[in-house]
Amino acid sequence: MPGLLLAGYADLVASQLAMLWRLRRKDWLLPRGVDCINPKLRVLAHTVLPIPRAWLAYGGRPLKAEYLSENRVPCIDSNLLVLWAAQRWAEHTQRPYPFPETEVAAALGWYDPKWVDGLIEQQPFSDWQDSVARSGRVLLTHLLCLDFLHAWNGPQAARLAEMEEKVLRAFYRPALGLFVEQPAFDRVSLDSHAFLLTSPRLFHGLDRGQIYRALKAHPLWNIAGLPGVPVAPEYRRRAVAWTTRFVGLRSYHDGFHWGWLGAEAARIAWAMGDDAEAKRIAAGYAEAAKNESYLSEIYERDPSGFRPVKRRLYASECPFSWAAAKWIEALGTAGRI
Repeated sequence: MPGLLLAGYADLVASQLAMLWRLRRKDWLLPRGVDCINPKLRVLAHTVLPIPRAWLAYGGRPLKAEYLSENRVPCIDSNLLVLWAAQRWAEHTQRPYPFPETEVAAALGWYDPKWVDGLIEQQPFSDWQDSVARSGRVLLTHLLCLDFLHAWNGPQAARLAEMEEKVLRAFYRPALGLFVEQPAFDRVSLDSHAFLLTSPRLFHGLDRGQIYRALKAHPLWNIAGLPGVPVAPEYRRRAVAWTTRFVGLRSYHDGFHWGWLGAEAARIAWAMGDDAEAKRIAAGYAEAAKNESYLSEIYERDPSGFRPVKRRLYASECPFSWAAAKWIEALGTAGRI
């Protein structure tokens, strides 16, 4: 969404946000996605089923909302992502927030049963890394919530100081100089640190330069020579869904390089004034994409360099708009747009 805004598609963003809002479930769960066919079939089309591409095309068919992850779990981040996106749209366009305050409160209220001792408890397979049983307290969910509540002066904003303190106690590891993604593991996540290092609203007392240096020194930053792998160290094998392992993607969320996360790493570097590192990352992904017409979903290093992932039962999705939009955002941070 930030990439679409930078590319001049603010009206498109507004219509998409309005559509997602209209498609909310009766319990105020917002969609994780919208498609003209069952999204599971679209996934299968990139794995084991030879589905004709013409049948996958939109073609004016009615759009249907999807609320559950691939493992049939309500998505913990759908509401927060839509609320957060609407806030960014309002700031970018300098227009009023697009949803009524009472309805925003209802969308936030969907989380009420999930608050335990001041933090959100989520089910396994319920966030964007839905191939992994990330359960309990997860850092990214709290960063989304904090960033939105800081911007939206609603009735829950009074929780912010207390919530920030609890997030710091639960997730920050002074010995690492970094935040961990789950309190029970010393696992570091690239997406969360992109949020921490580039949001002006979060944790004003943090030394962002020190966190950036610690992140660059962590193994996560340089797996196979480039940042872009979501987490390190990798998840335990039993935490990964069997369906993901079956198609040869055991490392889908902890070993492959995601194009959009490479963009996030470059965006971090540009935001921190580290132009040389940002250019190194951008050059690496440009090389990976040089033989493709579009940016791809996930990459890996082979003897000839970084290439989109291909398996007997899987091919990396391409074109992948998430990667394209994130590179637009990263280039915008660098002042190239």
